[in-house]
Amino acid sequence: MENASYGAAICAERNAVSTAVAAGYREFESIAIAAEGDGCVYPCGICLQVLNEFSKDLRVICQDGDDFRSFPLKELLPKGFDSL
Repeated sequence: MENASYGAAICAERNAVSTAVAAGYREFESIAIAAEGDGCVYPCGICLQVLNEFSKDLRVICQDGDDFRSFPLKELLPKGFDSL
């Protein structure tokens, strides 16, 4: 659930991961991020860290206007930390 108060929200990316984990999935190859508006749409830092805990080799596909750009998660979160 998106919300203007980021701390009180669950972003779409974390919602997707939570739903997949609840369904029994634990490994992911890619995630696609899309939204209306101009410019490239990137996941927030909290979402990047959550994604990092499930797959350090994840591809993040981001909408950029009418096109899509693909990034390795490590490029968007170069210093992510491991879960304990």
